Amino acid sequence: MEEKSSNSVQTAWFPLLVDRIVNLLLAGLFSIPAAIIIGILYLVHLLADERPLAPFFYSGMRLGRNRKPFPMYKIRSLQLDPEFEQGGLNPEPGAGRELKTGRFLRQSRFDELPQLWNVIRGDMNLVGPRPWRALRPAVSEQLSRDNFSYEGCFSVKPGLTGYSQFLTPSDTPVRIRFAIDNYWVAKGRHLGRDLFLVGWTIWMVLRKTTKALTRRIITRWKIFRSRGQGIEERQMLRYRSRHIWIQLTDVDFSDRDQPMIKIYDINPRAVSFISSRELQPKEMLYFYLVGCKECETEIRKKARCGGYVYKSYPAKCGTRYVVFYEPLSPRHRYLIDHYVLHETVA
Repeated sequence: MEEKSSNSVQTAWFPLLVDRIVNLLLAGLFSIPAAIIIGILYLVHLLADERPLAPFFYSGMRLGRNRKPFPMYKIRSLQLDPEFEQGGLNPEPGAGRELKTGRFLRQSRFDELPQLWNVIRGDMNLVGPRPWRALRPAVSEQLSRDNFSYEGCFSVKPGLTGYSQFLTPSDTPVRIRFAIDNYWVAKGRHLGRDLFLVGWTIWMVLRKTTKALTRRIITRWKIFRSRGQGIEERQMLRYRSRHIWIQLTDVDFSDRDQPMIKIYDINPRAVSFISSRELQPKEMLYFYLVGCKECETEIRKKARCGGYVYKSYPAKCGTRYVVFYEPLSPRHRYLIDHYVLHETVA
């Protein structure tokens, strides 16, 4: 009996010790390039953003293992707001509070680099569930009414990256993210899988950062060369349209026989396409945005959207229209982010 109890104690603490050592070693290794990047970002913050400057770092309370609260550190991307700092609701994106470097910080995920200090302190792991604020009573009651258990997410330390962050965009409903985290917590930790996720996240962040900087440099150069000719700077990145289509339909989405049209251009707020059908300015439209992850032979996903015609331009094969659009539900927003815009690291 004593031998069994000693074996159980050993199996209980040994994996935790190995996990802690691995997290310390990797966090310490990543802290060296992270410190250099943070130093560069601080200089850019001093030069680019307006005065008076808000503090470069900020901390917000999150729930860790067994719901133990801890301060999670980030680089500030929004102007100082006492209500938000004290745990208020998140402000809407683009509500006039974004710093000049804020969009780049969030798109590159560089605003989360200070969380390496949380990993070194032992508040977080490199891989784990999303670090949550204390759930509002309305959210907890809704999850309870749905007979949904989310306590598994609080049985382990939260992570700087994780499966819900990696597989879903930032505005995915809470229930879906908890379900993904619960699933992987139930499967148990696996060192090889965790290291793969860390490496893949680093690759995706570097790739997105390189693309964002390249596009910004090219845009600035085009504006410089064409200054005075009325060329305006685009505020939102555009996405490749090789595997994206639009299918116009009626208000109840019952007309599924309309042809699919290759889009000309798309971003998270607007879509541009050439159509022989004449559309009127400000006309309300209902349509599917159709996309797949890699190639046209894969299963296509359809997201229901509504929008209105913003602009039109003459084109060789008809008229080119720019349509502002909104998905009709969070599920359709997820389909757009995942299969149309290919935004999966949130």
